[in-house]
Amino acid sequence: MTVATQPEFERRLVLGKETAFAVIAKQTALVFWIRPNWNDESKSQGSLEFHEKPREGRELTFNWCPWLCGPCCRQRRHSFVWYAKEMFVPLFHYYCELGAGVYDPIWEEIEDVLRRLIAEREASIGGD
Repeated sequence: MTVATQPEFERRLVLGKETAFAVIAKQTALVFWIRPNWNDESKSQGSLEFHEKPREGRELTFNWCPWLCGPCCRQRRHSFVWYAKEMFVPLFHYYCELGAGVYDPIWEEIEDVLRRLIAEREASIGGD
């Protein structure tokens, strides 16, 4: 696992049969995971998952979330699946073809999406 820190986020990369790019903030995380099919990119599986620390009225998804180091509530929206398939999977394959470790555009896109999700969350509950 590789860990890098940006001013507002921590980045974690987990490599294996399934690759996960996790961007972690104080109360939230956004994870892009992919099971690449190197023979046919269209058969690669992937999704985005939004994890947040529990708040009143939300049902726990995990008692222990590896991204938030404690209990969390995970959201899988239909738009996340679409966005992963249409945006992140092709981006992942493109940068893998360029050479190992060229992931900055993927990280930046995940961070942009997480910023929007945090803004939505803050608007609905009043802060991160």
